[in-house]
Amino acid sequence: MTVIELILQIYMSDPKCRILVGAPTNSAVDTLGSRLLGFGVLEKEHMVRMSSYNAYSQGSIATQLMDISFVPHLGDPTSDSLIPDDRDDQTPTIYLNDLGHHRITLGTLATLSILNSAGLGKGFFTHVIIDEAGQCHEPETLLPIALVDPDITQLV
Repeated sequence: MTVIELILQIYMSDPKCRILVGAPTNSAVDTLGSRLLGFGVLEKEHMVRMSSYNAYSQGSIATQLMDISFVPHLGDPTSDSLIPDDRDDQTPTIYLNDLGHHRITLGTLATLSILNSAGLGKGFFTHVIIDEAGQCHEPETLLPIALVDPDITQLV
């Protein structure tokens, strides 16, 4: 069973699932997201692709994922002072109050580390999947694993 098939099986069988999917690189995340959407099973609004500001600004996000790609921000969305001067206000941003409201959350392991500071709590995600874990540095894999509650969350 491939990771794509696994994610789709969970998505179709559990309408309350919250799946966190991490990979070591932007290209791996884009491949996962593109393939998931390519099956035509997912509702696009159920998936979010979190990216770093640099990945977004350098155009290294897959075109078909641009409308679901956001730079995470833990601040208050009503405060202009939270956006650094070197960023334009056109950067699509997902704020703390919207994090985790999608059934599938994709991102690089480094980008997903912001979820540890978001206060989502262990067990918030029903499934945590790390693709290409063999290509990761061990500490990177621990970032999303920190969100696992062994009594609630399935780790793949």
